[in-house]
Amino acid sequence: MTSIIEHTLRLHEARSTGAFTSSCRGSGKIGRDQYLGALSTASKHHPVGYDLLMLRYKSDPPAGDRLQVAVKEWVPSQRNIPDHAVAVCLLAINLAVCRPLPPQLARRASLLRRYGAKAVRTKNLIGILNAEKKRLENKTSSKIAQERAATLNNQIALEKASLRQWSEQEAGNSDICPCCKGSGEQAKKPGNQCPECDGAGRLVSTTDDIRKSLSLAGIKIDEARWLANYLPLVNDCLNWLDVEYHQAIEQLKRKVRQEENAQV
Repeated sequence: MTSIIEHTLRLHEARSTGAFTSSCRGSGKIGRDQYLGALSTASKHHPVGYDLLMLRYKSDPPAGDRLQVAVKEWVPSQRNIPDHAVAVCLLAINLAVCRPLPPQLARRASLLRRYGAKAVRTKNLIGILNAEKKRLENKTSSKIAQERAATLNNQIALEKASLRQWSEQEAGNSDICPCCKGSGEQAKKPGNQCPECDGAGRLVSTTDDIRKSLSLAGIKIDEARWLANYLPLVNDCLNWLDVEYHQAIEQLKRKVRQEENAQV
């Protein structure tokens, strides 16, 4: 499955029509057109699973929109539908594609501002700007120096604002822990558990986080009603999405192998 995902990502990131060499089972090589055909087949036979793949690994907005439509169509087919069933199941999509729910977005954004790649670059740049500002302040009190220092202050503020905006936009795209980058270990102390995710490698959401998300939106559901009426629905929805996802992967693998074998 990892191989299939890797090739899917490569295909969507490619800027040319060059050939793709598959590392799946079989000794044949398939080109871009054959691989596009395999993707199209998976999309046709298992559209929900395919969209889950695209949303999880490519943050594809159209896939997310289609999934919302699919979930809204799935909910009425269930029995004993509670009042906020659609809202609950739409939030369940986040769990299915390993995205943080609203209660965790602020925390992941904060971690991105500390450990993300942009955070490192911004920190280094702000350090340089602060050093230059201090040098100007110590060197002279001339009007030109003061104006330059004020300009540097504005630039520092803009860099901080840009980092915050980026972190808030990026926070919802994945639940990977920004501190350990998914390894579950401290980068500078291999073997030591990451303190931010407790070694999980992810900021793991739970079904109860769905209830908390609803509460943030003003929809209050007490624990008794949640356990009796909503949790079974959430579990059924997640099971359905999981089955669809793995069926799409299996369809994609079968088609790729067929194309590879045809090249031998």
